[in-house]
Amino acid sequence: MNGLFSRPTVRCSLSIGLISVAAVLFCACPGPDEFRKVPVPPVQLRIYPYGMDNELGPVGNHKTFPNYGYAGIVVYHFTETDYLAYDLACPNDYEYGCQVTYRPRDLNLTCEGCRDCKDCGSGCGTVYSILTGFPEKGHRPNPLHIYSTRWDPATQTLLVYN
Repeated sequence: MNGLFSRPTVRCSLSIGLISVAAVLFCACPGPDEFRKVPVPPVQLRIYPYGMDNELGPVGNHKTFPNYGYAGIVVYHFTETDYLAYDLACPNDYEYGCQVTYRPRDLNLTCEGCRDCKDCGSGCGTVYSILTGFPEKGHRPNPLHIYSTRWDPATQTLLVYN
């Protein structure tokens, strides 16, 4: 008496299923330098763009909040009611204290390293878009950590959170 697995259709389906699972497992596992995420602490930052944080009032302006997130947070006023917020930690070398610096003229953030690390004095050089948080130039695919933002028109406050 032949078993269930001796039927060609079942064997073929089982083989395809095993190959599919193996492909997902091997393709889903990033290498050591790929898809790193900065271990950011919980953030709930309330900002007043038309009050004490008035640097953020005009569209196109930005403000850095150094005491929040992993290495500080930069908030960019994108449109009248939309704001973008990113952690300043470079996802490629955050454990060494490497940070990105915002370049308003180019609308990007660039990893230039950190002062405390002699090995990463010039940073990885990755350039990130302020509009997406993804690298535009550089050899590593890691995006910046983006925070969620919510504008409350009634109170004229911006909430930055994760």
